[in-house]
Amino acid sequence: RPEEARAQLTAADELLRGAPDAGPEIAHVRAWLAEEQMFAGNPGPARDLADQALATGAASDQVAIMALHIRGDSRIALGDADGIDDLQEALARAEALGAVSEIVTSHSYLADREWQVEGPALALARLDEGTALADRRGAYSQGTWSKVAALELLYELGRWDELLARAEPLAADGRMDVSLQVAIDLWTTAVQLARREDVGDLADQLERARRVEELQVIAP
Repeated sequence: RPEEARAQLTAADELLRGAPDAGPEIAHVRAWLAEEQMFAGNPGPARDLADQALATGAASDQVAIMALHIRGDSRIALGDADGIDDLQEALARAEALGAVSEIVTSHSYLADREWQVEGPALALARLDEGTALADRRGAYSQGTWSKVAALELLYELGRWDELLARAEPLAADGRMDVSLQVAIDLWTTAVQLARREDVGDLADQLERARRVEELQVIAP
């Protein structure tokens, strides 16, 4: 329900404006607003909001890492290759903090950019490294994002049987984010289409992706 989420975040931001000693909360809200813009495919506003979160100087370690992820990813999307510095700083800070969720997320962001430069094999290795850490340390949410992201790389590599094998337990897990459920269906369907199997009407799958309003599932 992205429209409702944006409305709540905007209301929170308005409440905090001008409030004394609200720096940490403002940083948190701006980071979340930045993430909404990033997922919607708006890297300019996402970069600016993440920069505002960091500029408060009051962001917690976790919020600062989140903002660095978003700013770095958005800068690269806008053609600024130095955005990789933000992603590497985020990973270094997460490792120094010993925060497993942030470490796994950092690997995911870096894998996405390594894929564009070095190809899917290197990116898949980084994702699998993050996934193994998530499984060992119980970071369910971040690990699941990494596992689903790996499906697209397996598709690009032509490792389709492995894709389907990895997707099966993920598809049976009813706890995950709806955007991830759509992505699982997307890449398993892509394999079926490539193998000329009957997949039926895909209109429902497209409508589910549109409701999520995340470019990462709408575009594919």
